[in-house]
Amino acid sequence: MAYVPGFSRDVFISYPMEALRWTKQFDKDLREELAQALSGKGLDTYFAGREFHLGQPSDEMLNEARKSALFLVILTPACFAEDESRFVAQEVKAFRESGSIANRVFPILLKPVSGRELSRLIPLENPLAFWNKLEFYYEEDGVPLTLQPHSEPPGEPSGAYNRKVEKVAWHLKNRLEEIARDRRDIANKKGPFAGITVVLAPKGLDPNIENEWHEIRKLLLNDGTTVLPDESSAGDQAEFEAAVRSAKVFVQVFTLDDMDRAKSQLNTVKAQGSVSILQWRKKNPKFDSAMLASLDQDDREFCEGAQTGLLEDFKVMIREKLEQIKNPGPKPPIRDKPLLYITVDHSDLPLVHKLLPAAVKMADVDVMTNEESRRAVEFEDALKESANQPTGLVFLYGDPGALTFINNWLKEYRKKTRFWKIRPKLTALYQAPPKKNTDQEPFCGVAEVRTYGSQETLSLEAIEEICAELRGDRA
Repeated sequence: MAYVPGFSRDVFISYPMEALRWTKQFDKDLREELAQALSGKGLDTYFAGREFHLGQPSDEMLNEARKSALFLVILTPACFAEDESRFVAQEVKAFRESGSIANRVFPILLKPVSGRELSRLIPLENPLAFWNKLEFYYEEDGVPLTLQPHSEPPGEPSGAYNRKVEKVAWHLKNRLEEIARDRRDIANKKGPFAGITVVLAPKGLDPNIENEWHEIRKLLLNDGTTVLPDESSAGDQAEFEAAVRSAKVFVQVFTLDDMDRAKSQLNTVKAQGSVSILQWRKKNPKFDSAMLASLDQDDREFCEGAQTGLLEDFKVMIREKLEQIKNPGPKPPIRDKPLLYITVDHSDLPLVHKLLPAAVKMADVDVMTNEESRRAVEFEDALKESANQPTGLVFLYGDPGALTFINNWLKEYRKKTRFWKIRPKLTALYQAPPKKNTDQEPFCGVAEVRTYGSQETLSLEAIEEICAELRGDRA
């Protein structure tokens, strides 16, 4: 049984074929030192027995890498040659599926290896995280020699190899105790949202969201939620699907570089069950706009459906959703009339006043405020109302100078409706005079936005038609 709860193995030992004999001796010596360091408690280490001539690591080895708390990797320069790195590189890839690998990788160098090569094999957002790297070689006459159990570097006291093994064992012991303690503390802590199950989408192999993904996981665990899937089974599709079926909330963190994985995960969520979806995309500070513009419409809309602000704001949003699930409160009363919300720039307000007498007879009408700081909140409230009662959203467009205003709020509509997975009963682009040229036509970008009114004359019949559809008086 593993020392660290939630993992099948405490330490996975990866090694290249040319270091097999050395690694076998090192594994034996390390186990003895770990038993002493942990007061006789044995650790469950995995030392892969390999059939090198087959050319591929077994599924068993890769699964063990995914389910191990720590990854100890024996390295030589040959590990970084394309034809020799097949075992180590695939095992590293499998281990990265277990969650954040910061301070969980222990490189053991038998020969000099550059930091660039090491970071390329084991990508970390912060390369300084390799604080636990240990060198088992020494130089003699300018030649690097591997440190053996009974070889001593010139001028060094005897037992150099044994002292190095003791250091490795002590580092492993301290890190395992930290991980085990953190997991026990979280398990025993009753946070404010205990009893709520959350699926945190596995982050895959994208090092750019390593820190943010781990921050979100820590937030959820500290708040008492049950976070699925477990880190040790993060790469198992069946486990992921089962987690989605039992969850109330799905949280996803991604970048454009890993968009295909993120889309696949979201499709699984939609197919498996009905859960609240919260997405955050980490923007590329230099090329984000250009990268978005290069996407097709489906990919671009997927990306625009995710939050892209500060991570701290996304954390607040997660907690607000959890609080809503914990304390849903009474449902708002159904109004006698449907709600009609009119999004309008200040230059077109005179048109609203001409339409209001016809609209208020059939609907409760709310008009976007001129106070810019309140517009976003009002707009979101109107969208949320659509979950409780028939709601119509009208974008009133008369003055050609309001084109940017209309396009911006249509974009916000696309983003919010996809993020919250809600739709008003009716969404309208209401055309009003004067006549515009082609360059002054707004970009809707969504099929459900229907066009009403006329650029020739202000049509009261069109606003009456919208209200009748909201009331159900027309098909």
